[in-house]
Amino acid sequence: RQIRRAGHRGGCILAMNRQWHPAGKFAAVVCGLACVLAVGCGESSKYAQVSGSVTLDGKPVENATVSFLPKGSGRPAGGNTDANGVFELTTDNPGDGALAGRYIVTVTAVDIVKSEKAKALEAEYGSVGDSVPGPPPKENWRVPRTYSELQTSGLEFVVKQGENNVANFDLKTRP
Repeated sequence: RQIRRAGHRGGCILAMNRQWHPAGKFAAVVCGLACVLAVGCGESSKYAQVSGSVTLDGKPVENATVSFLPKGSGRPAGGNTDANGVFELTTDNPGDGALAGRYIVTVTAVDIVKSEKAKALEAEYGSVGDSVPGPPPKENWRVPRTYSELQTSGLEFVVKQGENNVANFDLKTRP
């Protein structure tokens, strides 16, 4: 039998008369696993850790959405604050951080207050969505709406690669 190399020049997989040699199968599995591990490790290192806090007039803001929107190209990242106003950014996977770069930051903390009629219908029939006739639900903004809009938030942050970035935002009732 003639042994030849399969694939491109310098390939590590052996074939015997167009059938896989057992050593070739093992080498293919090892090469494939090495590639998956190398790519997986490289992906996580492209993000920088970003955590911080949101306060309003010095008091923690619970259950706020913090959004980091890139200035120019890039990917957005976001997180939600806990009871202490603390958040951790996510781009693809929980807590993975954000890409390095300059960001405009928005903070949204709003509660939707349903009418008494909507509450009564939901109690009787379950969720009724937006199908309740009458006035729309009211919005109770827990931080000024200005901070939730890209054009008016006035908040910026620079994420630096290789650093543990801390982004603390002390918002004011009257920005």
